[in-house]
Amino acid sequence: MHQKILILITISSLLFHFNIKAQNQDSKLLMVITQSGDSLVASKILKKKTNEDRVVFMWNGKRKELKAKEVKTYYSPRQIVSININSDNQNKLVEIILNGDVKLARSISSKRVKKFYLQTNQEWISLNPYSNNLKQELSKLLPDFNRVIKKKKVHYDLVSLSKVISKYNEYKDPSYKRIGAFQYTDRIKSGVFGSIGSRMINIEDYPEKLGSSINTTFGIGTHFQYNRLFSFWFQLGFSQNSWENEDWDIKLRTLDFTPLLSTQLYHKLNRFKLSAAIGLNMNLDISSQITGPEFNGEIVGLDGFSFGYDFQLHGSFGQRFNAFVSYQIMPKQRTENYEFVVFERFVEFDTNQFRLGLFYFL
Repeated sequence: MHQKILILITISSLLFHFNIKAQNQDSKLLMVITQSGDSLVASKILKKKTNEDRVVFMWNGKRKELKAKEVKTYYSPRQIVSININSDNQNKLVEIILNGDVKLARSISSKRVKKFYLQTNQEWISLNPYSNNLKQELSKLLPDFNRVIKKKKVHYDLVSLSKVISKYNEYKDPSYKRIGAFQYTDRIKSGVFGSIGSRMINIEDYPEKLGSSINTTFGIGTHFQYNRLFSFWFQLGFSQNSWENEDWDIKLRTLDFTPLLSTQLYHKLNRFKLSAAIGLNMNLDISSQITGPEFNGEIVGLDGFSFGYDFQLHGSFGQRFNAFVSYQIMPKQRTENYEFVVFERFVEFDTNQFRLGLFYFL
């Protein structure tokens, strides 16, 4: 049993650790080139402090900060360039995603939100991050856009924008060919969560109800965005409950591994996202105790693994917080064999619980 626990913890911990490590990894040798032409060799780019308005880096053992208007380009190791937004005469530090007749660029705002910019006729334009459909905006900026792009909706994300801009560039220049395709691989987030709720238990062949118990769960989780509509959740949590009356004293302490498939229901970019998820809950007893009239005063544990179902509704606020409600059904759990006789004896029970929880992404 301890080996199974170790395997579950190791799998989830590796997902959590390597994702955080990949998000914070820096190249050892970095370069910042200023508008005046100076080349500054940096030992580290401070990514959490760096955004489209400034670059913060370590230079000659000291922390140095340059505004976007002071920088020509820097390497992190990807090349980031400074562009001027004509409408408000502001400079932004961006990564050029697509070249061609129309250029597409991406940046990170001070609130850690991805933003997109378009260059046409040598003019950089900031696309509306709160638009549910960029089709009308792009048709005003780009001649013949509606003739070339037949899609009804263009979403404010890298995959949707890169597809339509590439197709438009191919129309304007038949020799233009884009190699490869953008995926949602940069949408992997890991964090910690906690929840509280109510859990009911029903013991088979025992008519008296034990009522509900307060459930508390805390753990770690990873969210992987597969495409615009579908994503996956992987959650590993420690859960505990207790029930007690004249006959029974039940304490459940379990490790729960929950993989879920999620689909998006509503998306207001950078403000609110709503999604529904369904999946399995693999429940492993780690320190449960059950005593009752069947056991003659003995303390009995659970029979290892049990499987159930989890239904969740998620609401995301910004980039860091995700609130969720969960309804979990464990249709068949049972105690270990507690009597060494010809026929094995068990006590079977089922539980269902309702939880309210909160994720914090690191």
